[in-house]
Amino acid sequence: MDSQVTLVDHPPAGSTVLVLDKDSMKNTHVSLGSSGMETEPLYTVSSNTSGDRTEVRSAYSDIPVAVITRGTILPDKISIRGGEKMKLSKWLITKGVSHFPITFAVDGKDYTWNINIVRQLTLYASEDLTTPLAWFVKSKKRVIDGTPTILPAYFVLKSDVDHIRDELVAAREDAGKA
Repeated sequence: MDSQVTLVDHPPAGSTVLVLDKDSMKNTHVSLGSSGMETEPLYTVSSNTSGDRTEVRSAYSDIPVAVITRGTILPDKISIRGGEKMKLSKWLITKGVSHFPITFAVDGKDYTWNINIVRQLTLYASEDLTTPLAWFVKSKKRVIDGTPTILPAYFVLKSDVDHIRDELVAAREDAGKA
């Protein structure tokens, strides 16, 4: 039997699976994957040495999907697709002192990141907080065919939200503090 890396939780039919080089969204590549079979990176997330500037780039555009600048005194800012900078807290909205839930809007529709019962970062349409549209699964150590293996972290997007994949990867960069 071949020792192929397979996803533990099989995503629903029609879903997009994005495989990450590591659990963190800092300085990583995000590739289209299916059952662990990775392809060329779709996204590159890179931060400068001080960590105060992060770019999320798509393989399909010269313009960054998002540029996030972290302020020491001034608020954190984000620019989406070369647009005007806005406060990150105006795009990713939290309530109170808790980091979750996080709400954001894309094309007039509100979405909410939250942590589910098994501590996975999960995305919902804000009007239906019971049906997950996307979720993040951290890397896992497993023994496959007698060989210790690390199954990579991955992000599952149901077909309902694949059209906003760029925004989800950008939002996941900041929401990934979970």
